[in-house]
Amino acid sequence: AEFLRVGWKALADKSKMEILRLLKTKPMYNQELAETLGLTAATVSYHMNALLACQFVTISKAEGRVYYHLNAVTLTSLLNQTKDLLVD
Repeated sequence: AEFLRVGWKALADKSKMEILRLLKTKPMYNQELAETLGLTAATVSYHMNALLACQFVTISKAEGRVYYHLNAVTLTSLLNQTKDLLVD
């Protein structure tokens, strides 16, 4: 139940949803996300900490940067648990 509450709270935020939508296309680093979304790097970091806590994103390091990746497994789990709770 806690995973569902925290997960859906994160997804209710427009900026976090936009970040996830962008990461669906390719891994990106903080400044790249900030410039694309018109946000400050600090604001993106704030959102990324929440998305990391939910395990909706993972990180890798390359070329001296931290890249964020969409974690489709966790997002799918959230959707499946929600379906089981509400539909089945």
